[in-house]
Amino acid sequence: MTKNRATQIAAALLLLCVPLAACDDAGDREAKYLRRGSDLLARGEFDKARIEFKNAARIKPSDPDVRYRLGLVDEAQGDLRNAFAAFSAAESQDAAFGPARLKLAQYFLAAEQYGEAETRINDVLAKDPDNVEAHALRAALLLRYKDYAGCEAEARLALAKDAGNITAISVLTGLYTALGDGAKAGAVLEEGIAKHPGEPSLQQLKIALFLRLDQFAKVEEAYRALFQLRPGEVRYRLELVDLYLKKGQIDAAEGTLRSGITDPDGDWPLKQRLVVFLSDNRSLDVAEKEVRQYLAQAPKKDELYFWLADLYIKHGAIDRGIDLLQQIVARNEFQTPGLTARASLARISFARGDRALAERLVAAVLEKAPTNRQALLLRAGMAFDKGQYQSAVSDLRAILREQASDKEALSLLSEALLMQGRIDLAIDTQAHLVDSLPLDPTPRVRLAQLYNVNNDTARALDLLNQVTKTHPSFAVAWESVARVKLSQKDLVGAIAAIDRLEALDGQHLTAQYLRGEALAAEDRLDDAVRLFSGVVSADPDSPLAEHALAALVGAYSRQNRLEAASHFIDTLRTDSPFVATVLGEIYLQRGLRDKAATELDRALAQNPARAEPYLDRTRLYLLDRKVAEAIDVAKRGIAAVPSSVPLPILLADIYSVEGRHQEALAIYEDLLARNPGLDLAANNAAELIADYKANDPVAMERARQLAERFQGASNPMQLDTLAWVYFRKGDQSKALVLANRIMNAEQMPPQVHYHIGMILLGADRKAEAKAHLQKALEGNTSYPGIETAKQVFQTL
Repeated sequence: MTKNRATQIAAALLLLCVPLAACDDAGDREAKYLRRGSDLLARGEFDKARIEFKNAARIKPSDPDVRYRLGLVDEAQGDLRNAFAAFSAAESQDAAFGPARLKLAQYFLAAEQYGEAETRINDVLAKDPDNVEAHALRAALLLRYKDYAGCEAEARLALAKDAGNITAISVLTGLYTALGDGAKAGAVLEEGIAKHPGEPSLQQLKIALFLRLDQFAKVEEAYRALFQLRPGEVRYRLELVDLYLKKGQIDAAEGTLRSGITDPDGDWPLKQRLVVFLSDNRSLDVAEKEVRQYLAQAPKKDELYFWLADLYIKHGAIDRGIDLLQQIVARNEFQTPGLTARASLARISFARGDRALAERLVAAVLEKAPTNRQALLLRAGMAFDKGQYQSAVSDLRAILREQASDKEALSLLSEALLMQGRIDLAIDTQAHLVDSLPLDPTPRVRLAQLYNVNNDTARALDLLNQVTKTHPSFAVAWESVARVKLSQKDLVGAIAAIDRLEALDGQHLTAQYLRGEALAAEDRLDDAVRLFSGVVSADPDSPLAEHALAALVGAYSRQNRLEAASHFIDTLRTDSPFVATVLGEIYLQRGLRDKAATELDRALAQNPARAEPYLDRTRLYLLDRKVAEAIDVAKRGIAAVPSSVPLPILLADIYSVEGRHQEALAIYEDLLARNPGLDLAANNAAELIADYKANDPVAMERARQLAERFQGASNPMQLDTLAWVYFRKGDQSKALVLANRIMNAEQMPPQVHYHIGMILLGADRKAEAKAHLQKALEGNTSYPGIETAKQVFQTL
């Protein structure tokens, strides 16, 4: 054998060995990563644990255990949506992987999807009858079913197999609490804590139990244990601070915050919370002194100057805050602190009503730092305020690309998408915010409201029920439940929610208003009027009074007693432009145009930031054939309420009637630039172009682009617009297809009959065309093309 041949064989043998060695080594490396990740997870080092588990996933991506452990990290960090997705993925990889199935069972139990939970528990027990966690979860399920004897038997069985099973301990605690035996529940829980002194969930359960039993010393004891177990988690201290504040124990609350600050050069998030606490509960001077102490220790920490500026602004010392921010700008120019200070100055300018200065400051910041979060958020807010929802969406998504869980950006994005009519995306965005703030009931209630807007009342009520269980004193949740029940005409359920709301401090008037709505739904209008009038009289200038006044007028209108409504409003001592507007609308309905004009002018004299008085006064001027005055008021309204859609639509209608087509088109294009999903603007613009610019190929192409969004529409008016655009472009076949779809629709206006008649005539269907053209000429009406309709009809 030659030397070269021997070398080749040795190399071949080595290559044959490599896969085997690599497989063994891969298994060892995966196990090592999983062990390290689990140790880090147990120590609360979640980001490091995730890295180890991801390393394991690269080696063996099909291992369900890896996906499961990544889910545990998500869960520990409060990202329950991703945790659920990870556990579901692990189950998909191996339907028999018990840990993932039991985790999913926990989630389904929490979501009250008991069938899904029970299936998984039973499957695990069928394969592993001694599985302790499965027996504990079956006990939890039986507790939900109120099978107390079965629950206790299963929980005791689990504890017999593992005396320290946390789930079983928690279930027994819940069982004895439900049975009203607080002493026994407390004993079980304390025994469990003795077995698991390092388990935070048991301390949290202790807090919930002893709050219910009104044993506050035990609650404090549990929080102190949590402080030791999780010294870096500020939220536990903040929860205890809130409890102290509710009890009026200001000193204890302050002491709780101060005791958490142990690093003179660190603990800045907690220090900031302390400053906010002092500002809210002591005074500006005390809070300022605290910040200046921090500045003495860390004079180069620019963040502290912003804390101080925020304090000044919060307490009304705006000029002191501005002066401090300007000093930061002068010292830092276009460095990060200087840019942040400019953004803060922009926010103040916007709040003061100086929109132009705010926009200049924001532009200066974004020119130097295009991704500056504060400037982008403020520009999005200003765009939203002006109704430029697409611009707001773009800026907010830029923020979220950098930080996917930015709470302010998610909240505003959800509202911007809602205003665009993109309700499904708004719901998805709000759901992400809920996942980011699992303990905050406010975004969860807003998500429920969005589901209700989307006619998904079942899901809305499910979310609201979760909130009312965990936060029974959260008034907005009960109010929302009442509103959903009223929308369902479930008056019994609505009254039950209203009763719960009224029992809360400060909610009497809101409950009275909602009770009035319930009475009105039962046609008990006199009783409803009595409640509405009481709410309005209590404070005519409040937002609640506006809702109550609108409901009051609606009830009087149903009784044909609008005169009584105007008499009631005359008794109110208020300069509210809303009240004046409502009174003006009542006078309009009663045919008293001079009195209506007086009230609407009184409302407009206060430059209201709402569209209704401008709309009403514009229409009243049009009734009096005062077109120039109508245009002037509409323009004033658009400047005062830039987010309004009805005002520019009305002005565009006026321009169209006056033959000022290019000005009307400019309004529609501006609306579409702000909100591309605004179908009304697209429809009107396309029809205007087809009527008056049919010889302009560029304009007609724009009309086609606008109108083709209606291809799948069911609205015959929108289909008519698209058909007319096709016809005017010379695309007879497409126009005819659409005309055939709508020609038998009921109660079509004469203009649509004109369009259909012309399209049918182009298809040489003269008899049908004549019938539609005859309908196009019925009544005393006017529209673009009526003269053509007359001429063509005479030739048929």
